[in-house]
Amino acid sequence: MDENEIREAIVETLKNLYLKGMITPTAGNISVRLTNDRIIITPSGYLKFNLKPNDLSVVDINANHISGPKPSSEIKMHLAIYRVCKECNAIVHIHGLLAPFLDLSYLVNDTEFQYVLNPKHCMVDVIKPGSEELAKAVSEKFAEGCNVVIMRNHGIIAGGRSLEIALELAESTEVSMRRGFMLKKGGILTNL
Repeated sequence: MDENEIREAIVETLKNLYLKGMITPTAGNISVRLTNDRIIITPSGYLKFNLKPNDLSVVDINANHISGPKPSSEIKMHLAIYRVCKECNAIVHIHGLLAPFLDLSYLVNDTEFQYVLNPKHCMVDVIKPGSEELAKAVSEKFAEGCNVVIMRNHGIIAGGRSLEIALELAESTEVSMRRGFMLKKGGILTNL
């Protein structure tokens, strides 16, 4: 994909995430690696469902602003992940309904999720959003081989070779946790 197609894909993905209740109007973000040292990321303070392709921000791997508005407040976390995860070409950060408030025992991985996506889930404790501490904690999990990190009381961040894979990992994690919660509460699965 060229940069214009990437911009269109990010904007469309954000609209869909908003409609599915995976992000709020101003929370949640997406970034895509344009080159080895440049990424495009959602801006700070914009309504995510109303973004236009030219509203996105471009920064280099050292957080130098190249173009567009001020980047997301989670820019430190995105850049820290890209530095340690060379196969990550896209990152999706959603604010799930249940996953951030449950532990990993609620994950119910269906066959496709487990064998096609091969997720490795990790969790970090409550850390202030947008902070260096959060960027460090999450990137350390990616450096250990995780491709999905659940940030307690905050959200889910997933990285993949493409925007589609990162999106599927993030959304599937939330759906899996919701499923596990319902199955446990309904007494259907007692081993959770």
